[in-house]
Amino acid sequence: MTKLTEEQRLKICKEYEQGFSAIKLEKKYNINSSSIYDMMHHRGFKSRSRSKANRKYHINEHYFDKIDNQNKAYLLGLLFADGCNTNKNYTICIELKESDKKILEKFNEEINSNKPLEFRNLNSKNSMWSNTYKLYISNKHMYKVLTNHGIVPRKTFIKKFPDWIDDNLKPHFVRGYFDGNGHISKNYKEPVIDITSNENFLKDIKNYIKKNTELNSHFRKVGKKTYRVFFRGGNVVRRLIKFIYKDANLFIERKKERADIIANYRHKPNVHWVNIKRDDKGRFVN
Repeated sequence: MTKLTEEQRLKICKEYEQGFSAIKLEKKYNINSSSIYDMMHHRGFKSRSRSKANRKYHINEHYFDKIDNQNKAYLLGLLFADGCNTNKNYTICIELKESDKKILEKFNEEINSNKPLEFRNLNSKNSMWSNTYKLYISNKHMYKVLTNHGIVPRKTFIKKFPDWIDDNLKPHFVRGYFDGNGHISKNYKEPVIDITSNENFLKDIKNYIKKNTELNSHFRKVGKKTYRVFFRGGNVVRRLIKFIYKDANLFIERKKERADIIANYRHKPNVHWVNIKRDDKGRFVN
């Protein structure tokens, strides 16, 4: 059996508390389960109930307890846009296009979940439909926390902008929401970014961006209870891109690539976006 430092023992206790199984920790640290329970007992950590210990999949159910870093703010924004929260089995789920699978994989990594994503072959039923991947979370504690944060059942027309998030994390929340309910045009000469939601939520986003960037936008009703805010023009869109993507860790890659094209585009006669220089990894450079 491996001899562990006190720092390693504390790390094991915390990983167990976050949802890692004793079996997985046994293999990871080359120790037996009785040693794990002993070190937890002597350091004031509680072992899980039999029902929790027998779960097939583990998860850090406390991940969203405190929104204190940019990844949590981003994922909260993504859930505000595309997440579904239902009290049936305390389930949270989010479904995205097959091309956006990578962000759901990163979501899983962030919450320390080992539950595989569910693939939905919708294109085989209708050629007009896109295939999707769905992430399911079934956890009572996380359900209650996200409900308190504002992700409630049938939230589309009643959700409210979370003013309680720290100001330095709000751009990441907005980016997450934009990745779920926003659009960035392919017109690199006169680009447009738009975001869709209910009236009050969208006005709060509009006012927040205006306050922090001085960018003007256009607000329009596009459905019975649905509104859209538009940011138009190269300079406006580039400044908004810089604001929401600054130091970003998480994003949907297809939107980020389009944002990079626009951010690096400078209008010149007979110059097309595909001629913008890329580095050896394919990223756009000035």
